Amino acid sequence: MLIVELVKLFYSLTAHASRYKLDIETKLSSLNINPDLLKILPEVHYPDNSKKLTFLFILGLFIGDGELYL
Repeated sequence: MLIVELVKLFYSLTAHASRYKLDIETKLSSLNINPDLLKILPEVHYPDNSKKLTFLFILGLFIGDGELYL
C-alpha cells in the first residue's frame, strides 16, 4: 500500500497529470501492483485557506527560503 500511496502522491503533485506518458493504472501495473488498490485509498480533501497572506508571511518566505526565484 505504501508504494501505491507514493505513486498516487507523485501523480498528484502537478495539475498536468494527464500529460504523463503512462497513466497511474499502467504505472502500477508495470510495478506488478494491482491498480484496484487505488480504490482502497481514502480520498484526501484539503480545506481552502481562508486567511489572507500578511506581509510578514511573505517576507519570511523570502528570507527563510534562500532559493526562491521569481
